[in-house]
Amino acid sequence: MANTKGNGEEGYLPGGTAMISQGKFSGRVIARGVDNLGSFTWMAIRGKKDTGLIIITAYRVCQKAGTRSGPDTAFTRMCVQMRENGDKNPDPRNQILKNMSSILEEWMGRGFHPMVMIDSNSDINESKLKDFNDLHGMSDLITAGRDLTTAPTTYARGKQRIDFILGDEHIKRAIVHSGSLELHDGLKASDHTMQYLDLDEKLLFRDDSFTPMPGYHREFKLYDTKRKTQFIEHLLEAYERQRIAERVDEIAQKMEEKNCANEEDIDAYNKLDEEIVELIRSAAAKVGRVDFGYQRSPDLLYRETEKPR
Repeated sequence: MANTKGNGEEGYLPGGTAMISQGKFSGRVIARGVDNLGSFTWMAIRGKKDTGLIIITAYRVCQKAGTRSGPDTAFTRMCVQMRENGDKNPDPRNQILKNMSSILEEWMGRGFHPMVMIDSNSDINESKLKDFNDLHGMSDLITAGRDLTTAPTTYARGKQRIDFILGDEHIKRAIVHSGSLELHDGLKASDHTMQYLDLDEKLLFRDDSFTPMPGYHREFKLYDTKRKTQFIEHLLEAYERQRIAERVDEIAQKMEEKNCANEEDIDAYNKLDEEIVELIRSAAAKVGRVDFGYQRSPDLLYRETEKPR
């Protein structure tokens, strides 16, 4: 997640982007990062034989260099940060294209294919955006193979498409479905429409049988009834000892009361998440030690745990 937040600031701030991976797709993530201006986030997704995707989610401000803008706009905040970094003529609108190009060039040099999901605040033919797309061999994936004149607007207060999913020919060949939802479908509070792509995993990653390396070794299988039961007992005991449930509620209540999350809340959340992961690993390690015996029938083990004491 990237934002324009400064040190000690909290509450609503303009701009910012976020990206989430879930399910088996998460096992393919090998690197991630954010832009120091808070204008984009990125992930590198591993495919077959040292290939993959470099995906960027970006927000490009609408104001051009020299525009007068309010003190709390994303444009002004980025200009301030760029001046602090030594840029005497800040131009956040075009700087994001340069910063994204640096990320794309690094990963494309490793054989990764580019995908950029962007609120560009311009149409697809705007000169700077067109140069950016041409440089990296990208085009609009939502309208691939369709008549551009019939593509729906993506913004409530405009008649143009300003939100795009851009990608190269490799990604375009993997498209199964693509489209743009109606306003407020899926995102009730947004003044932009949702764009989506369904991609063929086999074509995208070159092999549907490729299974990413697991993030952590599994000490036992779920069909191992004895160890599974012991694992749950150890974990619940650790949860109670470390007050995990109470601490989760405390963090959630703080965020709900302020209707936001400040840096302290985010740090507390991440630390608690790390602690929970370690408790899970510790419980698994305790029950996963090899006893050099043999696996007995789960039915027998079940009846053994249920017999009167």
